[in-house]
Amino acid sequence: AGVPVVTLDRDVADPTHRVSYVQGDNCLMGTNQATWLVEQLGGEGQIVELSGAAGASPAEERLRCANEVFAQNPGIEILQQAYTGWSPTEGQNIMANWITLYPEIDGIWSDAGLQGSGAVEAYLVAGLPVPPITGEDFQRFLHQWVDNDLSIYTYSFSTRQGYEAVQVALDILRGTSVPTELRVPGLEITSANLMEIYNPNLPDEAIVDA
Repeated sequence: AGVPVVTLDRDVADPTHRVSYVQGDNCLMGTNQATWLVEQLGGEGQIVELSGAAGASPAEERLRCANEVFAQNPGIEILQQAYTGWSPTEGQNIMANWITLYPEIDGIWSDAGLQGSGAVEAYLVAGLPVPPITGEDFQRFLHQWVDNDLSIYTYSFSTRQGYEAVQVALDILRGTSVPTELRVPGLEITSANLMEIYNPNLPDEAIVDA
């Protein structure tokens, strides 16, 4: 119909059907999370993977790039991978099952803090120490991190993507050239800068990096 389309956070199968795609850097997120986990385990250990929604481009790209890192580290064994639909409840249920299924889980690669917070909850309910785990800037996840002094790495999925997508759309209306793809950089949160970023007054449902 000749209507310019800007995709946000999810892309279409055929890029020629849109003008621009605005997203977080999902590959970098998966890569950084996996690299941190490998470093925490000294290059050896048994891990599990909690992905977001099956078929969703952010989840698939994070998983693909994380697995590229794990493939370069033969000492890392992936026990199992599951999709959670980015649900804390599903993350908790899956993790509770894995805790009983596997006697030793050395690390958890979670592509987001949503299901990551559920995985943490499964360990807390079981009264077991939480292994190193990754995620992103979901407030409940950070809250658990602070309250339980956990070993966590997060890479944010900035809500600024929405703002940038609107700016791209406005530029199109103005006749200004726009990039075919725009990646909004994230924020690394580690134990070194956690307390500079963590705000205890935010609701658990908040995404911190705005």
